[in-house]
Amino acid sequence: MLQLLEPTPTPPPGALTLVNAHGLAALLDAARSAVEQDRDAARDCIDRALTLLRHDRPAAADLGGLAKWQVDKVSRFVAANLGAPIRVTDLAALARLSANHFSRRFRVSFQEGPLAYVARKRVEFAQRLMLSTPMPLAALALEAGFCDQAHFTRVFKRTTGACPRAWLRGQSIAAPVAA
Repeated sequence: MLQLLEPTPTPPPGALTLVNAHGLAALLDAARSAVEQDRDAARDCIDRALTLLRHDRPAAADLGGLAKWQVDKVSRFVAANLGAPIRVTDLAALARLSANHFSRRFRVSFQEGPLAYVARKRVEFAQRLMLSTPMPLAALALEAGFCDQAHFTRVFKRTTGACPRAWLRGQSIAAPVAA
């Protein structure tokens, strides 16, 4: 009689884990071996493999989100163009979708709208600049793609919960002082 492997525990929603991938491969190998000798054992192996696969979270594209290539292309474009104006229509064109369709799919993939994503990425870029350069906030705001310092401050406070100077003071207090 064919020795069947026990399936690994059900993974939490997320990507197929390495352990489950190995378990899945072992189950499919056992099914291939058993298909000619013991069809019931082969069917059992295939059922266990399907159970492992069904417990993985489907890709965002399967749920109405963007395809991986679209996510990658849009993310790279935003990262490379933070200092320039970025319009939803530009991002939609990269993904080869209409602006409305793109916005709906973007929200599924990123759990936020395209403009909120761009604003958050600009704030993160500004935070890195604030920590690494002594740039005045007005120049830093322009470098990060904001219209002016007031716009930067509003978006920064909405995103982080603190105004830029208070956030920066909190970072210098939290940072250890080198002796």
